[in-house]
Amino acid sequence: MIKRSNYLKFLQTQHRLLLVPILLVLVVGLSVIDGQAQQTYYNHPELKWRTFETDHFVIYYHDGEEFTAALAAQVSEEVYGPVTSLYDYEPDGKVHLIFQDTDDIANAATYYNDNKILFWASAMDWEMRGTHHWLRNVITHEFTHIIQLGASRKWTRRVPAFYLQVLAYEEERRPDVLYGYPNVLSSYAVPGLIIPAWFAEGTAQYQNPNLGHDYWDSQRDMHLRARALGGTLLTCSQMGVFDKTSIDAEAVYNQGFSMVRYIAKRWGDDALRRISVAARKPFKWTFDGVLKDVIGLDGRELFLEWKQYLEEDYGSRTETIRNNLAEGRTISEDGTVNLSPVFSPDGSKIAYFGNGSKPYWSQTNLKIYNIADSTAESISVGATSGLSWSPDGRFLVYARRGMADMHGSRVYDTYVWDTDRGKEYKLTNGLRTENPAFSPDGTKIACTVNRDGCRNLVVIDLPDLTDDKPNRLDQKDVTDNSRYHVLTAFHDGTQVFRPRWSPDGSRVIFSITRNLGRDICVIPSEGGVVDTLLDAKYEVRDPVYSGDGSTVYYASDQTGIFNIYSIDINSGESVPLTNVTGSAFMPDVHGNSLTFCQYSADGFVVSMLEDPDSLSPEHLEYITDYEATLPEAAYGDGNPSLPMSRTYKPAFMGLTWLPRIAFDYGKFKPGVYLYFSDFLDKFSFIGGYAMNADQDHDLFAMIEFRGLPPTLFAEAYNIVRNRTYHFADSTIIVGESNTGPLPKPIYDQYRIRYRYNLTELDFGLRYPLGTRMSLKLAGIYSRYISHNKFDDGTAISLTYLKGWAFQATWHGDFRARTLTSDIHPIGGRDIVLQVTRENNQFFREFEIDADRFTLQEAYTPYNYNRFRGSWMEHKKLPFWEHALRLHVWGGIIDR
Repeated sequence: MIKRSNYLKFLQTQHRLLLVPILLVLVVGLSVIDGQAQQTYYNHPELKWRTFETDHFVIYYHDGEEFTAALAAQVSEEVYGPVTSLYDYEPDGKVHLIFQDTDDIANAATYYNDNKILFWASAMDWEMRGTHHWLRNVITHEFTHIIQLGASRKWTRRVPAFYLQVLAYEEERRPDVLYGYPNVLSSYAVPGLIIPAWFAEGTAQYQNPNLGHDYWDSQRDMHLRARALGGTLLTCSQMGVFDKTSIDAEAVYNQGFSMVRYIAKRWGDDALRRISVAARKPFKWTFDGVLKDVIGLDGRELFLEWKQYLEEDYGSRTETIRNNLAEGRTISEDGTVNLSPVFSPDGSKIAYFGNGSKPYWSQTNLKIYNIADSTAESISVGATSGLSWSPDGRFLVYARRGMADMHGSRVYDTYVWDTDRGKEYKLTNGLRTENPAFSPDGTKIACTVNRDGCRNLVVIDLPDLTDDKPNRLDQKDVTDNSRYHVLTAFHDGTQVFRPRWSPDGSRVIFSITRNLGRDICVIPSEGGVVDTLLDAKYEVRDPVYSGDGSTVYYASDQTGIFNIYSIDINSGESVPLTNVTGSAFMPDVHGNSLTFCQYSADGFVVSMLEDPDSLSPEHLEYITDYEATLPEAAYGDGNPSLPMSRTYKPAFMGLTWLPRIAFDYGKFKPGVYLYFSDFLDKFSFIGGYAMNADQDHDLFAMIEFRGLPPTLFAEAYNIVRNRTYHFADSTIIVGESNTGPLPKPIYDQYRIRYRYNLTELDFGLRYPLGTRMSLKLAGIYSRYISHNKFDDGTAISLTYLKGWAFQATWHGDFRARTLTSDIHPIGGRDIVLQVTRENNQFFREFEIDADRFTLQEAYTPYNYNRFRGSWMEHKKLPFWEHALRLHVWGGIIDR
């Protein structure tokens, strides 16, 4: 009894520290998995989902996406055969296609290990990409990922990777703590796929070239040509990852597409299949080795050969252009994205969007350039779509994606900047309006509206902009048409872009696409018949009237390079006005001055050309008969039929396994991570288990439910550690030691085998508060048990901690968005505020139950409130690439 009671006293000191090193290792080891599950985003429970199946696909869509879903069903089955035949591979089940239209984002993500693709259904309008049939292109692109990566996979998709892990600890530790502090936390994933980013994206854009849904168009060529001539091509290693500016990340796609085309041209389309097959060989662990086996060149050798070909080809084909340039002077200051230049009504200023030193496309602000003194004012107002001056020069109207609404959707709305007051006002609320343009009398704007894969043209009556708070247009005004007038009502995937008014206000001119490329059309400003001004197989876009309305200026890639042209409306005569090696877009004119957006090796810049002359077409020659190189695009997608659908009920993906080969505390400790979720990601599970020969184990499970506005979660952790300690019994002498001058007693030895069983259960909810803040409410239950077994066969168990905690955490991440902001923020702050109520019961001693004559555990309560705060402020230093971080943190316990 004395031995046991001494041990119990030992247990009473710093019990919770036993958990610290173990949980720290568990959380860090799972940070990659848990980080994805813990991302703050909105759940959109307001959406009513439906689903149906085709021969090879399962389609999911929500109300309002009927056209997109119907066309997706048709397109996906059309591309299935051509893509699978190219790689001689078919997926092991139906592919799940999910279409949502909650945000104005044109994108998609392929979960190739789950046979699942998520689409944001908004059609693409991006100056870096040509105008293709968006839905056909994106479905084919993402499905090619499923097939090409599937054909390259080394083993089953249910085991996408396995982990090699080593965990070690400092030898120094407190006597009441099992392990020292962790000093080695190493985790290396061994994937079943070795395909680099450039090849994956290149093949997804190459698709099956017979389909014609993506092809090497003038804007792909623009990007690559500018880099090849300017000496700014990404290196072979840089092409393997996406951690870049928006412009550089796009180069991964473009250069990958070009290199895949080069492989297919030199070694045949079948080389893409043979490369994919070679990549799945079990002992082939580098893509260089794969290429060497198939085409005889490793990645670097292929890159250098391709690079030399590009430089020679582009150099020779642009020689005449470079000798006859007409590109004006650059007026934008810096940055890689400078767009939409427009003259002020008096011609003294040019407004445009620019991102300055910021790395991303979406980080553009409003800029106003003064022509007289060549100075520019930068206004900290985010603006990304369309730009137009009011007739009196006081207001600028533009569009951007605003803050998340009550459901978390971020869509485009129209804003106005008052140059007199220096203030911004929001004109629409949740209407998805883009590309606004003032009418000549300043009482209306024309703009586009994006919904269900279509963009239509509308005219909005403006409120009095001189009011302190101009009335916003919302859905009510759309319903009753009091201020909202629909000019086009396309429901067949047609897209309308960049409307501009005629000087007399009677017409609105715009570019339009139905399949590939863009045409230029005109419609009466009160509505009516759409007339075509320019119709070509190549692309014509960005029209704007001259001051007298007799001429239209526009951009065209009829030579294979975009340049600015003018067309006389009466005679129909068209002449080129610029000659550039990059591309020229988005013209605007005032008198005899022309401003436009030009692409170069450094990105998009704003240029100005005084008194432009008509140029000789021979000086612009780049690709002879460029129009003949373009694919046919008569798809006939106008009225696809929607198959019979049913209300979505959770359908779950199979279990995914990630084996774990680990050494923890010097002992082999194998285990596994596993996860599954339903296809809409409304319910997900992540778990893991590992055990060594001593029967020490780590077990965790995390469940999330996203069917309500807040994300509900439950987490469980169980850790077991077994230890054996040997003690000398000073009451029993079994002999003497004669090693010293006096004999010393040798005491009997005994041992105690300890088993610590630590369990924690967390449950609660997380809810985003906008795009940068979140709130977490949690309840935490802890139960720590010790089981002790003695040499005489007796044993004793006790629960030495029982605790409840209730916790609220607010997190605000206001760090500046940069390429390295996650690991090296250079501006902004990260703030955490947390309050916790702790109710803990610690074991004190055993007491005798007088009624039952048994021992029972007696506890001492430790109940208190805990307050914690953390503030990290970041500031870029003026030298090198260093930043200063000031971290202030502290906490209060109220007893």
